[in-house]
Amino acid sequence: MYFGKEKEERIVTKIHLEIQKILKHIIHEILTQSNSITHYSKELNNYLCQLESAKELSQIKQIVKDIIKDTTKMEESSRTLQQQLQKATVEAQDLKEQLEKSEREMLIDILIGVYNRKAFDRKIKEFYEGFKNKNDFFSVIMLDID
Repeated sequence: MYFGKEKEERIVTKIHLEIQKILKHIIHEILTQSNSITHYSKELNNYLCQLESAKELSQIKQIVKDIIKDTTKMEESSRTLQQQLQKATVEAQDLKEQLEKSEREMLIDILIGVYNRKAFDRKIKEFYEGFKNKNDFFSVIMLDID
């Protein structure tokens, strides 16, 4: 009897939830970064207006100091986003590897260590599609040895 369907559904559900979590986190970070960029852009425009009206060296010096401060914040924010994207990439790669491992395990009978019916069905479908695409003949001879 084939019990792999329930296990496959559990694995798919687990992977699905993990991917959703990663994507939600990435979207949140990108939106946060986007808001920071919008704010930074507005601040730079504000500094531009201040520079146009600045009459004294001390005013220009303060504007430059503020630009450096805001640019440093923006740089740190960008660095944080990059680190979080790298972390998400590693997590997604781990999930991919787990999924591939689980898929391999689902295709092998754990008692005797050979491919199971699901693996057979997939391979037959693969062969059939290949022959169908080539418009060629396809035959299967099956023996059941128990």
